[in-house]
Amino acid sequence: MIDTAGPVDLNSIHFRPIEPEDRTRLQRFHARLSVPTVEQRFHAAKKDLTDPLARRFTNLDDRDEFAVVATTGTRGRIIGVGRYARIDDRSAEVAFVIEDAYQGHGIGKRLMQRLRAQAIACGVNEFVAYILPANTAMVRLLQGTGPTSSRWEDNTLEVRTQLTPDA
Repeated sequence: MIDTAGPVDLNSIHFRPIEPEDRTRLQRFHARLSVPTVEQRFHAAKKDLTDPLARRFTNLDDRDEFAVVATTGTRGRIIGVGRYARIDDRSAEVAFVIEDAYQGHGIGKRLMQRLRAQAIACGVNEFVAYILPANTAMVRLLQGTGPTSSRWEDNTLEVRTQLTPDA
């Protein structure tokens, strides 16, 4: 983690669903990520976010696939993305990536709150994440979301988190 942002004012960060018009902003965001951050998200180095992949990540149906971006500044610079993609009727794979300078400031938790609400509204009751061993922040985020179970599979930790409506 590279900590160059200093204190982060969460009140200055905006959260909204991703839009097709975010394609170029998403590519610029990806270009600012460190190699370790990209590897934690994609489980491999990805130098560039190609145009077809950026289009794929920004053109979602908001039911089976949904993403939220965290932005800052008046121009909407993307500093974080949380997304889910439905696996089956009740489960969805979830993933997050936060710009290095903004990691550790609660942005992932705020993204998770929005993803969780959308998922429950769309009938998803379980998030599944495939996590590299060093990504303890992601494990903590999922554990803070609901009851979890985990198992190792091919050097990756599979974590399942139950989503229950708030009482």
